Amino acid sequence: MWFNKKMSVTQVKFKVVSNPEITKHVRVLTVTSDQDTSFLAGQYYSFKIKDKVNRSYSIASNPGQKEIEFLVEILEGGEGSTFIDHLKSGDEFDALGPLGFFTLENAGALNDENPLLFAATGTGIAPIRSMILHLLKDLNSKREIKLFFGLRFDDQIYYFDEFEKLEKEYSNFHFTPIISKPSDNWKGIVGHCQDCIKKEPVNEFAKVFICGSNTAVQGISSDLMEYGYKKENIFFEKFG
Repeated sequence: MWFNKKMSVTQVKFKVVSNPEITKHVRVLTVTSDQDTSFLAGQYYSFKIKDKVNRSYSIASNPGQKEIEFLVEILEGGEGSTFIDHLKSGDEFDALGPLGFFTLENAGALNDENPLLFAATGTGIAPIRSMILHLLKDLNSKREIKLFFGLRFDDQIYYFDEFEKLEKEYSNFHFTPIISKPSDNWKGIVGHCQDCIKKEPVNEFAKVFICGSNTAVQGISSDLMEYGYKKENIFFEKFG
């Protein structure tokens, strides 16, 4: 893992700023800390749920802001989900981090200006959102950046508006929203991330970042390698 000289893994105490439910079963937990919480886009923190029980959550915000955001899917009966579901403004809890190898730096993606391709499903968008915000807002990157973001249902979407706004603001950023089980109201693309990516020509120099469920990541990465992307240029993080 790559760290700068000011960054280290440590135990920190987070204080909850807000914890709204942005759609059914998904919360955006925003925290702050008096300690140094420097991190790389794509990393995560391990939350102490109770004695000897920890749960890991990827950072959804960019490294350029003081408050840290986590995108959390609330699963019924899950210890981590129950813990986070009950957090309210002012609550404090311990966490360990930053942790993780799923970063632009570790992939060598900041060593050139080649295109970047991101594919995410569900709350797997968290670390990828962090990377994209970092590239566009912190680094003012001019390279071609494509995001394919898939959700199951169009009545439970999140971040689509934000990415569409970024697409209008940054001419080098292209966003493709995808719904796999749409209602009659959905007028956009129906299918899966790899279906959309495979409609475009392969760029052998592009680095690919994938995040989502185990099944989704395995399916997308396998399909893209068959389509022509090089294994060494595909990086992924699996959730659950």
